[in-house]
Formats: sequence, structure tokens, C-alpha cells
Amino acid sequence: MERWRASVEAAAARLDAPIDVWQEVLAVLDGAPAPRDLEPWTEDGAIEHLGAVYESLVERRAAEGVYYTPPALADWMVDRVAEAWPIDRRIPRVLDPACGTGNLLLALARRLVDLGHPARQVVQSMHGTDVDDVAVRIARARLRALAGPDGADVIDVGLEAGLRRADGLATVPGGPFDVVLGNPPFLGQMRRATRRPVPRSAPGTRVDASDSGSSLGPYADVSARFLEQALRDHVAGDGVVALVQPWSVLAARDTASVRRLATDRGGITAFWASRTSVFPGVSVLACVVVVRCGATDAGREAVPTWHGPGFQRGPDIAPPELEWGPLAAPSVPLPVVRPVAARGSRATLAALATATSDFRDQFYGLVPHVTEAPDLHDVDRWAPLITSGLIEPGLSLWGRRAATFAGRRLQRPVVDLSSLAADERLATWAAARRVPKVLVAAQGRVIEGVADPDGVWLPSVPVVSVVPDDVDGLWRVLAVLTAPPIAAATVGRYLGAGRSATSHRFSARQLLDLPLPVDAGAWQEAADLLRAGAAEPEGMAWPRLEEVAVAMARAYREDDATPWWLSVVGRSHPDNALSTARKSRVR
Repeated sequence: MERWRASVEAAAARLDAPIDVWQEVLAVLDGAPAPRDLEPWTEDGAIEHLGAVYESLVERRAAEGVYYTPPALADWMVDRVAEAWPIDRRIPRVLDPACGTGNLLLALARRLVDLGHPARQVVQSMHGTDVDDVAVRIARARLRALAGPDGADVIDVGLEAGLRRADGLATVPGGPFDVVLGNPPFLGQMRRATRRPVPRSAPGTRVDASDSGSSLGPYADVSARFLEQALRDHVAGDGVVALVQPWSVLAARDTASVRRLATDRGGITAFWASRTSVFPGVSVLACVVVVRCGATDAGREAVPTWHGPGFQRGPDIAPPELEWGPLAAPSVPLPVVRPVAARGSRATLAALATATSDFRDQFYGLVPHVTEAPDLHDVDRWAPLITSGLIEPGLSLWGRRAATFAGRRLQRPVVDLSSLAADERLATWAAARRVPKVLVAAQGRVIEGVADPDGVWLPSVPVVSVVPDDVDGLWRVLAVLTAPPIAAATVGRYLGAGRSATSHRFSARQLLDLPLPVDAGAWQEAADLLRAGAAEPEGMAWPRLEEVAVAMARAYREDDATPWWLSVVGRSHPDNALSTARKSRVR
């Protein structure tokens, strides 16, 4: 490919505008005389390099945010389409609403030709749109070449109309289509992993939900809008949709409606996710959702999964209704578990406690009142400030690990309650928080909570305060939050809601929705262990925490998550040999 790319770069130095280069390249491929710098494009097979050369040069311009579907991903998607629709017997009508240079269309077209379908008819069945005019023209040229000797005539009879420059959301080509597949632009958390600029009708990263009757929330990624439109408007009643999506579609509240739509149309028949980017030069969490419409069994049974850049086959997973996060668990990797929970209307943590997340007002209000603790401090005046970084399961590292608050590094951060008293609003807030409670880090690899039985600590934003209805229930609340099966199930349920594949956000509402265990005896055993560990001079020791994990696995009758949980927690627990070895390597 290097010779052909070098020839384009040489021609670009000769011409004024990049688009002129590609006009010349396309003309040469169509039989026009070649300038000397473009002579490589007259060679047999040169068109095979056309898409890759264009994509490689566009990827160098990262500011344009142009990234295309790699061949391995295209092949996997075509494989799944072949399993879900009878392409061996019929030629499907195909749409890619963000087709770029035609990688996905060409991969499916080649598969159809390999199955014995006439190339001309296959090419005529391909439809696509993209806002990049050069990319669309390249897609046409590549499909035209596949049609062979009849290629020129194909252009005349419909290829130009079938593939056109247009916004795939604003333009609805003549459907319905048997297959809708594509890699639409990601314009939310993956702004630089897009293949087109942000549409003017969608300011910032928001989707204009008023357009075309979208039911998505205002912060849904634009790619979810492509999925919604494919399912709602483009695919036939027995068709297949296979679209690349960001992980946010798995769990985000604003994409719940498209998950419902996929279920209503049929259900997911295949799923792929990777925590390692398959797009060169960009870090992005991507997945592919394959939906077969009209199938009563689709999505009702376990869904076949694949994971990673090598597309390894994973387990079949039966996720809870409308929850796609667990499907991505093998790519993390994360154990897929189903804790056995108590039944009844009062079978969640909300039956035992309330939970509160504080906001910016409290954070910025505390700033002038936070300082290092005096050597001998009066707890009635100085309240230890607990940040997320000081919380390990069952253990506070206040005074043992430095904390960062408002850009300051503090070894023993405290809030001066005497100065805080001058601010009535903050003083009232502090009094409400200075009660027996469990403090939970709002983001982490697992749920991390620590008990404050004396009610003397204050939480730093965004730590969540979980206050038991009965003080005697404090340790049972902490036991639920420390249970490996609950951590694995919760992390899996909300995969895609955090900033990375291994860091997850936990809201007050999500914590209150956690199910209570079915084995009350094992639950109480874990609670007693947590109480005893907290009474030790150095707090919860690692061997005792291991006992808690085992007891809570019994409480939920699910022990597959225990090794994973101990491995994750053990990396940072100060008393664990794994954590000690890791710190030694860092030093």
C-alpha cells in the first residue's frame, strides 16, 4: 500500500486542494491518462488499495475525526449477518447509513458473490449514505470494480443513486432493507472517533430528539440515533440490523428506549465488545449489536458473545430485560453471575437504609474549612474528611494514605466545624451527615464501602452516604456492599456508564436497588466479621476481609465472583501481599 499512498502524497504536493487529488485518482482508475506521480494507479489491482490509502491519509488528520471499519470487524459483522439472514438463498437489499469508503458494503457484497450470486445483482442491491463525498465516490468505485465487466453499466442503472452523499439521519433512502449494517459516527464521549463532523442540527454532543420522533434522551450518543432509526424506519420485518455502537448504549439512561425498541423488534442474536480499541490511533470502547427482527426467540434466550480485537468466542449470556451491560462482561473480563436474592417487595437495600449523593455546593463550600488535622484533634471540632481514594472495602485509609481535595494533597484532611458553623446551610448539612453510616466511593473497580459507626466523618463529593434505618443494621448494610456477587452483577449491569472498562460509577439510587441475600445466617456472619475487623487497631485486615467475601458468596449462593473480587481488591488493600508486591515494583 505504501507505493500508492506515496503517489497520492506526491500528487497532493502538486495540486492545490486535497479533493483534486482524489478526483485525479478516480479518473485514472476510470481509464484517464495518468500523470507521472499517479502512475501506480494504472497497475492491475490498484483499486484494491484505494479505500485503505484514503483511510490512512484521513486518519493522519485526527482533527477531522475520521476512522473507518477495520477488515476484521467487517468480516465478523458479515459472518453474523450470514447466520441471521438466508444470504445463501437470496440477495438481500442492504443499507449502510454511514458507509464511508464502503468497507462493510464491500465485505458483504464479496461474501454474496462467493456464494454464487451474480456480481451485478449484488452490487445493485447495495445502498449507502455518507457526508464525505470523496468517500462515497470511492465506495462506488470499489463496488463497480466488483461488478467486473458490467461495472460501467451498473453505474448507469443505479449504483450512483444507491450510494450518495447525504446525512444518514436526515436522509431516508427507499426501504425497507433486509440488512442494515454500519459503523456510524460516535459524537459523544468518543468525539475523535467519528467519521464525520457534528451535524449542525445536533449542537455539542446532544441528539436533537425532536427530529424524526426520536425517543432517545438528550445526552444519547449520535450513534444510538442511527440504531434507533435503523430499527424503527429502515429494516424489514424479518431483517437484520448490525451496527457498531459505543459502550454507553449498554446502560445509559438516555439510550433505554433503543434497547426497548430492539427487544420489541425481535432481540439481540449476537454481540461483540472490546476493551481494547480496534480503531487505529484512537482509544475507544466499542461494541456491535446484532438484532434479528421478527424472531420470537431472539433475545429471549442466551445471546452468543464475542470479545476483544481477536473476536474470541465468549459464553452465551442471558442478560436481564433491557440490560445489555452483562453482554460485555467477558471483554473486561468480568464473571457473569446471578446472585440468589431474597424475594419480596422489601428485598433490596432500600428496605434497610437511605442513600444520598452530595453536589458541588457542598464540595466548594467545604474548601475554606478543610485543613490538615492537628496532632491531637478534638472530634467535636475537627471532622475527618473521607474522599473516594481513602475508601477500601471495610477499611478507611484516613491518615494512612494521602488524599487529594480541591487540588491540595493532605495526609489527614479534616473539616473545621467551628469555622463551618458560620455558614448555617453547610452546618446543617454537616450535622445531617455526622450520623452512623456507610460511605461508598462513587467510582471504582468494585463497590467500596466503609462503616462510620460513631458518625464523626464527613463525606467528600462524590462519596455516597448510606444511612441505615436502624443503627444495628449498619454492618449488614456494609456486608451487602462488600459482597463479591453483588459487585460483579452491579458492575456488569452498568458497564458503559463509567469512564473506562474497569472504572464504574455507582449512584445512590443504584446502591439502594441492590438485592438482599437469601441466606440470612451467612449474611449475619459477614456482618459480624466486618464489625470485628473495624474494631482492630489497624482496621480490617486482609485475612478477615477474605472471610467476609466467602461468607457473602454463601449468602447469595454464588461463588464464581469471589476470586475476581479478591484479585481486584487485593491490588490496593494495604495489608495484602499482592498490594505490597505491586508497591515494591512501583518503587
